[in-house]
Amino acid sequence: MSVVMPAATDAERQALAPTGVLRVGLYSGSPTSYLEAGGGNPVRGVGYLLGRELARSLAVPVEPVVHPRNAELLKAVGADDVDVVFTNATGERAKYIHFSDALLTLDKGVLVPMASAARAIDDVTVEGRRIGFSAGSSTAAEFGRLYGNPTLVAVESLADAAAMLAASSLDGFATNKAILFQLAEAMGAARILEGAWGVEHLALGIPITRGAGLPYLQRFAAWAAQSGALGDAVARSGLQGVRPYSKDPL
Repeated sequence: MSVVMPAATDAERQALAPTGVLRVGLYSGSPTSYLEAGGGNPVRGVGYLLGRELARSLAVPVEPVVHPRNAELLKAVGADDVDVVFTNATGERAKYIHFSDALLTLDKGVLVPMASAARAIDDVTVEGRRIGFSAGSSTAAEFGRLYGNPTLVAVESLADAAAMLAASSLDGFATNKAILFQLAEAMGAARILEGAWGVEHLALGIPITRGAGLPYLQRFAAWAAQSGALGDAVARSGLQGVRPYSKDPL
């Protein structure tokens, strides 16, 4: 049985798309957010595809607003310059973002060059190792609390991360496994270490100033999960290392 897409009230539509266009905040290079067309594939990314469906449900045009880095995207949310995002729902981000219920759980890991002798995360978290992370992300604080020995190196873009791994300027790169799978595929000579050092809980989010739109965002998120729209977005984006969110540990 098909699940009917929820309808928004005028007040909810105004809160979610106050300019009359839904500005979907995205960052490039991650299948959780936005991947450019190429290799026979159209533009994709879970955030992009869910944002497009949300605009359709609100009966407003969609405007993808793509940033090169997640840190810049998060600043845009805080400045009220985008209307919706799909991102890791952390306590720190909840200070300026209203989140829907979590939709997906994504493990975090470490990518290393194929030639690396490391097999598990503990192998690259010893003193003298250099672990990269995306500049402006929450990885440095979280990873640093768990592993105090390696040197953490801020990397400006995923392309830079790939180049630094290939040049042995980094011993590993830490982030969620969806991005790591994407990087490994692009590099062709890298692999993800066994194990995970944390998880992300991905949810839809709107600027904290748009509280009137949160009830509809919750209804839309539930529809996306129940209707198959979320699963379709995950499959079309080639998102790996992810599972449906559950409050119960697996």
